[in-house]
Amino acid sequence: MSTVRPMKRATLVPLGVAAAVLISVAAVVMVMSGKQDAGASAPDGGVRSPEAYAPRTPVSAECPATFDAAAGATPATSRAEFVPAGPEGATLCRYFEPNAAGEYPLLATYELAGDPDELVAYFNGLPDFEAQIAPPEDPGEGTPIGTPCSMALTHTFHVVLHYRDSVHLLVTVNPPCESVRSDGDTRRLVGGIEGLVSHWGLTA
Repeated sequence: MSTVRPMKRATLVPLGVAAAVLISVAAVVMVMSGKQDAGASAPDGGVRSPEAYAPRTPVSAECPATFDAAAGATPATSRAEFVPAGPEGATLCRYFEPNAAGEYPLLATYELAGDPDELVAYFNGLPDFEAQIAPPEDPGEGTPIGTPCSMALTHTFHVVLHYRDSVHLLVTVNPPCESVRSDGDTRRLVGGIEGLVSHWGLTA
């Protein structure tokens, strides 16, 4: 008849400690992995802000060589605001007289020296552009979206907003049409161009 010897208590203690250590290590690895995944897509290793990284149609960080009145007409993925929060800077691109080919070449560029958040607040505070067809007796009442506007001897602008993830945003400002457009969303330019260029310390 064989005898079963009981396991000594001294053997059970190290096994329990080892199991607890393994569980603790696994938990730490899971937490660290989660933190790494959350910030992996941010260029500086931090966690991305959903507002600062809202969907945008990628454009060059440089000003377009010529003014394109149709730029920004194609809708992008829907986002809550006209201009997403979080740009680190912005370039104002100014255009004026057309050349022999009928294009409006870039005349001057200006880098934003003020607070980008104030510029974002300005853009997002503009009212929606409601298409209006003026009655014959009042042709100045409004201009329907898509109607060509005379740009003769009138400054037009593009604004390039620079974001940390290098997916920049182009805003088309067309004072003759009283329109401000980006990624298919159009706002009405109210109060003239002064409210826009003042962010760069300029006057209209």
